[in-house]
This record gives sequence, structure tokens and C-alpha cells, in this order.
Amino acid sequence: GARDGGWFGVLRCTGKLDGSAFDAADEAAAVQLARVAGLVLENARLVESARASEARYRTLVERTPAVVYTLAADGIQSLVDISPRVADLLGTPREEALARRTSWHDLVHPDDRVRIAAEDERTTAAGEPFCAEYRFRRKDGSYAWIRDDCVPIFDDTGAAVGWHGVLIDIERHKQTEDALLQSEQRFRALMEQAPFSIQVFSPDGRTIRVNRAWEELWGVRFEQIAGYNILEDKQLEARGVLHYIHQAFAGQAARIPAIQYNPNETIPDITQEADPRLWLSAVI
Repeated sequence: GARDGGWFGVLRCTGKLDGSAFDAADEAAAVQLARVAGLVLENARLVESARASEARYRTLVERTPAVVYTLAADGIQSLVDISPRVADLLGTPREEALARRTSWHDLVHPDDRVRIAAEDERTTAAGEPFCAEYRFRRKDGSYAWIRDDCVPIFDDTGAAVGWHGVLIDIERHKQTEDALLQSEQRFRALMEQAPFSIQVFSPDGRTIRVNRAWEELWGVRFEQIAGYNILEDKQLEARGVLHYIHQAFAGQAARIPAIQYNPNETIPDITQEADPRLWLSAVI
């Protein structure tokens, strides 16, 4: 029978070679033999199950687009295992990566190394998961942006015996971030250099940015209009142009006809101009 009380089958003893009858000793030997056979069969089943589980795990690891790895809890956090995808990410074959006997910190970009080492030291001491984005050196000497998510492995006593982790290629994400940053910087430069007044609104009508020309036109600093909302401007409603603004916020470009506007009427004493009234038109 199995350890869990189940059974594998029947052990049949048909007779003795000398033709004599079975006695109590023979019966006890047969029972013991059945138990041993059961243990052997159960162990074989467990080994086969473990092999199947390992095969499923290995297939999953190898098909996962990320790089799955395991580190040892030694002084340099030696690489114990890593998926073949490391060749796609870093250009290093799995066998070569496993043969490396220096700290993975040595492959981190110099500009990221101090930050990553400090975070690794902190999370290791606290027994917490490690998660960071940094540049990792490829075999050809170039650097790949990766996201590293790693969790500690503990034994029965609570001591860390290693780490399981995943490396994800975020190169395209970082390139997109850089492109957006450069676009934002170009927009800011063009906006500040524009000879006409520019006011940028959030979807709910709040002002989130103005340029220098706008501040000079109104004699007001951006910080002074923190509570202003163009969609709630009673003066614009009284001048009959607020519906144009609502049209623009609904997604249709609108040209606001010329009106005379007094900022002090909307926000009392916001400007110290002798005559703050201005005739203006706008495109929004």
C-alpha cells in the first residue's frame, strides 16, 4: 500500500518451491514483501511525477519571453540557473552565463551601480523582494535596459538560501520614455519662445501651464491663478463666449470672437495694472 493509505495492486503468492503449505512465517514475509513493493512503486511514481513537474516547469521557463534565474545565497550571489532566453536579452549563451564566477553587480552600468547595490543590500538584509530598473551589460559591451524582479527563497528556519528572479526587457519602454521627454522639452522651449500668449488647460478646465508672453500680457504670475477654472468663468459667460470654450473641451476647435476682458473682475485685485481691461480673441 501507499503512504497515504491507498493501494497499488495485489501481490499474489501461488506456492512454495518445495510444495509445502504456507505457514505464519511465510505469510509475514509476504506481507513485508508487499509493503516493500508498495514503497518501491510509490517512490517510482513520485520520481516520475517530479520529472514531469520539472519538465513542465522547464518548458514554461524556456517559453517565457522574460529571463528566469536563480541565485545562490553566497557572497557574490552566484548564478545557479538561468533560462536560455538570456542569449536573446544579453547575447550570452546560457552555459557561458552559468560559468561566470563574479558578482552580477559588475555587469550593471556604472551610473546605476551604486543605486542598485544599495537597494540589493537593503532588500537582502530585510528579506524583502528586490525590484529595480537598470542597465545591464550585454556580451558586446552595449547596455540593455531591464526590469529585475527577485524574491528570496527561505528554508524551514526562515534563513534565505537563494533568490528566484525575472529579468524583463524594457528597452523599448525606455526609448518611448526618452522620446516623450524630448518631445516635452521641445514643446516647452517652443511655448516659452512663442511671441503670443499660450495657456494650457487640464480636461476639467484648470490652468496647468502658461508661457512668459501670457504672464507679461496679463501682468500675472502662473502661481496666482491656482484656483482659476475657465469652465466656471462667469465673465466669459456674461460676454457670451463660454459656449465656444465648452465646444473646444468637447473636442472641436473653436475660435473665440474678440471681447473685452477684465481679470480683476474674475479674481479681485489679481493685477495691479492701472487699466487691466484687454480686448482679446483666442483659438482654443
